[in-house]
Amino acid sequence: MLGLIIERASGQSYHDYVREHVFVPAGMASSGPSERDSAETGRAIGYTRSAPGGAPGPPAAPHPNVEALPGRSSSAGGGLATARDLLAFDNALRNGKLLAPEWTAWIYSDKSGPPSAGAAAASRGGLGIAGGTEGANAVLESDNRDGYAVIVLAKVDPPIAERAAGKFVRWVRTGGVQSRARKPPR
Repeated sequence: MLGLIIERASGQSYHDYVREHVFVPAGMASSGPSERDSAETGRAIGYTRSAPGGAPGPPAAPHPNVEALPGRSSSAGGGLATARDLLAFDNALRNGKLLAPEWTAWIYSDKSGPPSAGAAAASRGGLGIAGGTEGANAVLESDNRDGYAVIVLAKVDPPIAERAAGKFVRWVRTGGVQSRARKPPR
């Protein structure tokens, strides 16, 4: 529904709008829509254990997820992105390149009220985005206060990326990164 609202309000296709207002300003050069039957360079093939055709039953042997993919990506999902581009998105959002200052601050707030004019930059809060389908799973989680971003892309069934990201985040929050960094060089 949001994709249709964007198209109606902007007069552009959803994919053109996202490219112009998100991908280009964020520097996401390798991201965009996908079509199941196109031979896109560098596209990873996901593997699923779901039964072919979504049939109920025990997990199947891992097999390519091509038949489970949508014919074309949409506002509901299915687009292509690299880890580098997801980091570029996180940096662009955090640094106010994608939204007005009050909306950027609102994204990183507890969202208990509407955005307020003159809101401060996003020095606190964080971002957590996850998505997936059969044979594909992605997570972007960042924290402005602690200054980290964790991106996990997996070409297997969910929730593997969420589990891995959760472990990395717990490791960072408990000082795993700092304690290693403090060791004197040998």
